[in-house]
Amino acid sequence: MPLRPSLSKLALLSLIAMPAALAGCGSPALTCQTQTCSTGNGKTYQLCVNTDDSETFNYGGMSCHASTMNTTELESCSTKVTAFCSEGSGGSGGTGGTGGAGGGSSGQPCTYTVSGAQTATGTCTAYGAVTPSNPGVVFEIVDGATLDFAATVTDATTLADGIYTEADAAPGFGGELTVGTTGGYLLCSSGDNCNDANGDPTPAQGSFDLDITDPGPSQGAGGSTLWMAPQGTLVITMPAVPGGALSGTVTVNVTL
Repeated sequence: MPLRPSLSKLALLSLIAMPAALAGCGSPALTCQTQTCSTGNGKTYQLCVNTDDSETFNYGGMSCHASTMNTTELESCSTKVTAFCSEGSGGSGGTGGTGGAGGGSSGQPCTYTVSGAQTATGTCTAYGAVTPSNPGVVFEIVDGATLDFAATVTDATTLADGIYTEADAAPGFGGELTVGTTGGYLLCSSGDNCNDANGDPTPAQGSFDLDITDPGPSQGAGGSTLWMAPQGTLVITMPAVPGGALSGTVTVNVTL
């Protein structure tokens, strides 16, 4: 299931790029990470962070490149990776690009549990980043199919130890937990990314509490800095998407 339009807008407003260029294609990668599909069939795909605020997913011997400024490209890649993860078992995501600082290296994955109106567990990728085109420090969690979260910490130029909540984030932060083809649960912060199941604007909802205990090592290239193994916890509270098929509230506990 592709990202909801509201979350794609979030990616445009407050994310840096996140995926890979194949060797000789696109901008150099800051780092590449192998991620396990959340569908539980053992499949993996590769996600690389490039220096030009773009994304490329490598999956099943194929790749999908997307600019974070292009909603259509982002949703197309999300759909393709979700389809790959949902079909059969086995298979891997290929290899990432060369060049840049740390191209082709692996970051440390995170894990999460969902409680409340839904229960689930999964693995994810977490990173923090600073890019020339985005003021503040971006922090993102993604598992490729089910869970997405992103926020830009304002008045910051480096990822540092500390506790961050929605009060510290620029408008446009948000997150989503997708439940199969049924619907989802949403954290949103402004009219740009708060929509009901019909796409109509709704009030802000949900909250988050990010506790960074160790930002981990950093890599830099092209004026960008990436922290690919932050340590700590993230708690996200998300009510159901208004007007959708689901109800109640979920709490997602992420261990970095």
